[in-house]
Amino acid sequence: MMLALAAAPAVHAQEAPVSAAPQAEAGTDGGVIMVTARRREESLLETPVTLSVMTAANLAKLNVNNVLDLQAFTPGLYAQQTSSGRVDRSYSQITIRGISDPLNPTVSVFLDGTPVNFDVINNLGNEVSRVEVLKGPQSAAFGRQSFAGAINVVTRDPGDAFRWNFDGTLGSYSLYDIKANIELPIVKDAIGLRIGGRRYGFDGQYTNPYDGSRLGAQQTETINGTLVIKPFDGLRLKAFGMYLEDHDGAGAAGFSSRLPVNTFNCNAGAAPTGVNNFYCGKIPQFPTSQMGQNPATPAFIDQVVNNSLGILNPTYKAINDHAGLERREIVTNLAVDFTIPGTDIVLSSLTGYNKTRIQSNQDLDGRDTSDMPNTTVSTIPGFVGDPFINYPTMAMYKQRAVSQEFRATSGSNQPLRWMVGANYFKVSNRSYTVALYPNTIQVFGDGSLNTLVDKSVFGSLSYDFSPQFTLNAEGRYIEEELKVYFRNPQTLRTSGKYRRFVPRVSAQYKFTPDLMGYATYSRGMNKGGFNLSVLPLTAEQRAYLEERASVTNIYKPAIIDNYELGLKGTIAQVFSFSAAVFYAKWKDQAITNSIQVPNATPGASDIGVGVTQNSGRSTVKGAEIEGNLKVTNALSINFNAGYNKVELDTAIPCASCVAITGNSTVAAGAQNPAAPVFTSNIGAEYGVDIGDGYRWFVRGDYAHRSRIYTTYENISWIGDANKVNLRTGIGSENLDVQLFVNNVFNDKSYTGVQSTTSLLGGNAVVLSMPVKRNGGIRIRFGF
Repeated sequence: MMLALAAAPAVHAQEAPVSAAPQAEAGTDGGVIMVTARRREESLLETPVTLSVMTAANLAKLNVNNVLDLQAFTPGLYAQQTSSGRVDRSYSQITIRGISDPLNPTVSVFLDGTPVNFDVINNLGNEVSRVEVLKGPQSAAFGRQSFAGAINVVTRDPGDAFRWNFDGTLGSYSLYDIKANIELPIVKDAIGLRIGGRRYGFDGQYTNPYDGSRLGAQQTETINGTLVIKPFDGLRLKAFGMYLEDHDGAGAAGFSSRLPVNTFNCNAGAAPTGVNNFYCGKIPQFPTSQMGQNPATPAFIDQVVNNSLGILNPTYKAINDHAGLERREIVTNLAVDFTIPGTDIVLSSLTGYNKTRIQSNQDLDGRDTSDMPNTTVSTIPGFVGDPFINYPTMAMYKQRAVSQEFRATSGSNQPLRWMVGANYFKVSNRSYTVALYPNTIQVFGDGSLNTLVDKSVFGSLSYDFSPQFTLNAEGRYIEEELKVYFRNPQTLRTSGKYRRFVPRVSAQYKFTPDLMGYATYSRGMNKGGFNLSVLPLTAEQRAYLEERASVTNIYKPAIIDNYELGLKGTIAQVFSFSAAVFYAKWKDQAITNSIQVPNATPGASDIGVGVTQNSGRSTVKGAEIEGNLKVTNALSINFNAGYNKVELDTAIPCASCVAITGNSTVAAGAQNPAAPVFTSNIGAEYGVDIGDGYRWFVRGDYAHRSRIYTTYENISWIGDANKVNLRTGIGSENLDVQLFVNNVFNDKSYTGVQSTTSLLGGNAVVLSMPVKRNGGIRIRFGF
């Protein structure tokens, strides 16, 4: 649907009119959508990359406020907020074309071309000019961790006239979302400033049976600014900055486990007879009576968060004394473009700096255990445990990232076009996790420093052999170095380095001025990582692992080779579309395993060591289509569909499967879990002018998502999702009122799933609970 949505009027520097009922022209009105999918600005039709674009007008019209909303209108995109045994906004797991990796993200998010954390896409408010979702490996253009694709969010520029806008939403479950911005032309045509802010709140849709608190409550405040300076022709500077705070309650999760009440529906093979240890088939509705959590008890707040015993060494002072999430984040970037006098060559500098602090207080066992008395005895002086068996946990995360890119780009109005550049990216993070156990305090991550430095050089060439035929070649040489340090004192613990060249070659042909086809080969590289578990081993044990299983202190980055055919264009000025088919081979896939090594003590039993190996290989294949049909001036229809299948080419080890089915391997042919095979959306909008500059519209959208498997064994899954959204409203250039109802028929499908283990014993499955029917009113006005 998003190419169709690209049918909205071309994006200008100034704020688009607030009307919530723009014509759904999606490329059928002659408007030109500009994108930056290849690090240079070019029209959507001339870009030989499969991508979906959503403009600011359509983000507003469809009430798309975050990546969870965005996925319904983007074929091949899937997102969930289920990670590390919890469901909250601390992390968004984004998947494109079904390519998901539980160890490393396969999709990166960029803000004006600079890398940012995933949560930034959810908190930009009205500062978005457009969102570009690029499908397939983008490593040649965007570098690391754009293995399966990338999302680039382009922010608005301030206009050349004074302007202010207000955007407010009120809805069910105490929803409020207030956004406002102002644009100031400080020096006409030379200096412009845009300042905006947002305040968002939501009470959550579920109740914690333990204490009656709300599960899934969220609150966000942001303030941001954009400054554009054009001191003279040929020089342009754009600076963007944002500060945000998130204040969330405990997440709305169904944590299925055997204790305290067994919520599984079958014995998958590894449990004693008559004992259910997992799910089989479609996962049934999780009973809300079992959603209780005990994440912020007085003993936990006192001894863990406030460190009353003085035995902890957190990485920073706690910022959260309640159940749920607290986040503080700074996001900045600076773009400088200088055109060399007398030429069309542009020299560009792009600088990014981001700083994040997160603290999440959660119940690691995920269940209400207040009926399980704690009779254990502690050896820690002064320790006071909860009166019941409980595992509340504080997870702290601190990250700082800086990026710098320099590039030179030729003009676009010549047959031979080129680009050369260099990029530097460094991210440093510390993770400190500590839990209150029934009789002790357990530290999981001690806050040691981890760093990654990515250095790359890149370039591209495009040549028009004729007005119809163009050949493009792009490439990036990447060197990454990972380091892990001890904390006290901060000395190097281990390091690893790898280098790769990632190319992309494409040929494109214009059948008509409005119809273009392309064929592409591209290679993607994902991040490698450490096997820290091998470091405490003896030299003989490490040599054994390397010889027998090719395991060292570091595992390699995965590689994917992608082949793609695409067609995009507009027919008769009433139908715009984009379609692609693709086939890819995923090699050196990171797979976790447990390997037995000889015990260092003679005569003692072998020991199991958890490691990550590059032992997986998979085939990726699928197709996508999206389009928009302008039936009449009043009626338009848009649609999208994506089919993405990722299957193992080889059997892989599966240490976690032993406790589920009793098997230690997964056979070839298994489907990659954590993403659907098929997604689709169809929407229709009818709108008419009603006089005095006002337009009335009514719109309906139906979104479908197929099942998502829980594990590689494919024995259980969350069922299909089928959701209908309705909205209607009236609008003019300066005023807009919209009524909306989401999930009209109250579809009860889960929004995410993850397999893990329970501290209470046995397996566990974390379920992101259904989003219930909700509705509200949105009012926008501005001058």
